[in-house]
Amino acid sequence: MVLDSSLVGSENFVYGLKRGGVLLLNYVIGVSIRELSNLVGVDLTQYKVFVVPATDLALKILGRPITNTSLLGALLRVLPVVRLDVVEEVVMERFKGLIAKKNVELLKTSYGCVTHVGE
Repeated sequence: MVLDSSLVGSENFVYGLKRGGVLLLNYVIGVSIRELSNLVGVDLTQYKVFVVPATDLALKILGRPITNTSLLGALLRVLPVVRLDVVEEVVMERFKGLIAKKNVELLKTSYGCVTHVGE
């Protein structure tokens, strides 16, 4: 998982990731696997690559570029190890009031915005 979109094109973040591994990027939707491969300098077609505009969503919903909740929602979509509703409950317990509601909205929105990048 790449939380900071500025790392795309500046770091080899796939080093050590096994062929067929899952890569989740905080990046713009609509980018092609070829464009990403060129940016990274690595053939990404050997991986399962997903993108979610986590920073944009966080800014829109939270008013801050805090991407952790957004990427958690996306991760649950890509690797459903825990049900979304269970994480929603935890968020509601951890936070209170409006910030809890906004984080749940961000979680759900990000879950729905994940895009598989492939050929």
